[in-house]
Amino acid sequence: MVKDPIVVGIDLGTTKSVIGIWRNSEPFIIPDKAGSRSIPSLVLVTSSEEIFAGTSAKRHPERYKGKNITISSVKRLMGKKGETGWGWWKTYPQEVSAFVLTELKNQAEGFLGEEVKKAVIAIPSHFDENQRRATKEAAVIADLEVLRLLNEATAAALAYGHNRQRNEKILIFDLGGGTCDISILEIGGDVFEVKCTVGDSKLGGDDFDQVIVNYIMDKLTSEFGKVEFDHIQKLMLQEISETAKKELSSNQEASIYIPGFIRNGSKYNDLNITIDRNTFEELSKALFERINMLLNRALNDSNITPIDLDSILLLGGSSRIPYVRNIFKSTLGTKPFTGVDPETCVAQGAIIEAAVLSGKVKDVLLLDVIPSSYGIGMKDGVFSPIIERNTTIPAKKSQIFTTSEDNQMTIPIIVYQGEGKFTKDNTFLTSFELKHIPPAPKGVPKIEVSFDIDADDILNVSAKDLGTGKKQVISVKGVYGLNNTQIKIMKERLKSWIFGREIRTTIVVLKDTAKYLFSKKVPALNRKEILDLEKTIGLLDRIIEKGVFDKKAKNTIASAQIDIEKAQLKVVKYERIVRDIVYLTDKIGELVPLLSSIDEKESMILNQGKDLLKDYIERKLPYDD
Repeated sequence: MVKDPIVVGIDLGTTKSVIGIWRNSEPFIIPDKAGSRSIPSLVLVTSSEEIFAGTSAKRHPERYKGKNITISSVKRLMGKKGETGWGWWKTYPQEVSAFVLTELKNQAEGFLGEEVKKAVIAIPSHFDENQRRATKEAAVIADLEVLRLLNEATAAALAYGHNRQRNEKILIFDLGGGTCDISILEIGGDVFEVKCTVGDSKLGGDDFDQVIVNYIMDKLTSEFGKVEFDHIQKLMLQEISETAKKELSSNQEASIYIPGFIRNGSKYNDLNITIDRNTFEELSKALFERINMLLNRALNDSNITPIDLDSILLLGGSSRIPYVRNIFKSTLGTKPFTGVDPETCVAQGAIIEAAVLSGKVKDVLLLDVIPSSYGIGMKDGVFSPIIERNTTIPAKKSQIFTTSEDNQMTIPIIVYQGEGKFTKDNTFLTSFELKHIPPAPKGVPKIEVSFDIDADDILNVSAKDLGTGKKQVISVKGVYGLNNTQIKIMKERLKSWIFGREIRTTIVVLKDTAKYLFSKKVPALNRKEILDLEKTIGLLDRIIEKGVFDKKAKNTIASAQIDIEKAQLKVVKYERIVRDIVYLTDKIGELVPLLSSIDEKESMILNQGKDLLKDYIERKLPYDD
């Protein structure tokens, strides 16, 4: 019987990422080897271009040294045009995100003992077409087929409403590391209907961290004048500011201390600053106002009043900031629901949707909405929406347009996404032309432009001349995506990285074994074999140092593996003989005093045998003597 393929649910977060599966009729979060239910969404690139992702990136001993680069919050760059530079290293955000996805994929495969090829990935509700396409491309590079991109708020609602079997109106607020989303949903049994979603892709925990970074810099400037920091120090500042932000959620003040951090002429001064909660809240006032604006907009878009809401869910690490919670309490008049895990709630929803798509969960209906309007650009630069934001998908809408000039035979259809009145304020998605329109006075031809969005949020745009029946159709995939060649190159690079990591693990194990055998210098190994072990350790060190895993390196590793295994077998055999000798020596020592019937000569022979066995061990004679 063919086993059904595993479909995982993934929360690909700005600061942390989570993966899990449907198990025993409920979502199960797959832990990493250390038992953690999430991994940092970090990628470390060393000066020798070794790459580490997730926990291994965060805990790498060389992370704060030299030209090594730590990449974080790459989610904020998804959908951006072109490559992004991080110091001396450049690539597309999709490739960086693929390293994190691969780390999650390997984590799941190691835990399950099976290959993982399919996934549901949760993304911010307000992600536009370019950002959604970039996320799918990252998954393709990581060798994952995306069955669905699920809005994070919808995922959280699935996790909250799973098995509750009651009608509710809920508001979900998700303040992650890089993005902020608010969605209002109605849950009726197994039907989850999104009424509205609003968001800000430039508002998240990182921005609150930056408030503290700016506070530190102002304090240092007032004390020392202009202060310059390298990329490692900036990283340390960012991370200690994040720690201070978390501390201020439970304490009235936080201490920021790094010894010898500030260079002042020939001296190094400690960074030692305290920030209290009131100061942090005052400095974050503009960010809080943006959250308040999003909340009011969500209530207006949904036509739901605070009194209509049954529950409020606050998700994301920065939703723990006391002032943020007070915004919701004062505006909505009720305390947030705390019965869900804010760190894994989105991943649990993605797991439930994965179970629905793979047939393990029945009778769950999701009615999601588009996060922003789709439309076309007019001649005067005005944006004309065709499907407006918060329209339930799947959806299809049409509008009739006409020519703006006499005898116009071609009409350009330029597709945008956004809420701006003018095209310049919105996101360009694609364009095409409807040609061969019969000559006629302006305003006479009737051109029907239709927008069709399916449940997977894939947009198809068509333009039809109602007079002739001629039609042009295009599938919108975003304009800033990768081409097939770029994706192929990145997939090969990722495979090389995975292979390199496996090789490094093998080398570390071989080196540790060789060093152990070399340090013992047991009689099981002759002088040549011991010198060969020393040489092998040096060869393995050089392979890691160069970071080149070519055919020559593979042959060297294979040869080293054979030699080390042979040496290991000889040592194991020797140590077994030594254990037998020790046992016999002890037995002789026990027997001699007890054997009163033996004569002096026999006793002397036994004692001589005991001395010979001791001498064997002490003089370390070859075990085959």
